[in-house]
Amino acid sequence: MNGQRTVPGAALGRSEADVLAGMMGADSRRVDVLVSDVAEVKGDVRALRGGMEHVTDGIGELRGAMAILSRHSVLMETNAAEMAAMRASHGTLETRVRAIELDVPGLREARSWIVRGALVVVGLVGLAVIGLVIKAGV
Repeated sequence: MNGQRTVPGAALGRSEADVLAGMMGADSRRVDVLVSDVAEVKGDVRALRGGMEHVTDGIGELRGAMAILSRHSVLMETNAAEMAAMRASHGTLETRVRAIELDVPGLREARSWIVRGALVVVGLVGLAVIGLVIKAGV
């Protein structure tokens, strides 16, 4: 120690310093890779958040569609019950119409006799009026 100051690490050889510098460079590259990976993960997380918002919007739309489908299901059940009642009523009316159709020829004949009778009555009244007019004119 003759008055010279020794700097720690000055005794290290040039190759050791180069090795340490290389190690620091490799560490720096690893840190850079980690930083870029973290940035990529952050971007993926942001994209996932946006995707989740779309999913929640879709879930809300599905909820509304399910409510509409439930209403339609209830309406269809109601319509099915009403159709069954109408079919039963139709069957009853069909039997009644067939029973009436059997009586139709007799009803047509009775109608024709009634019309003829009414025409005879109107004709007789007309002849009576003409007879009174002739008698009154003499």
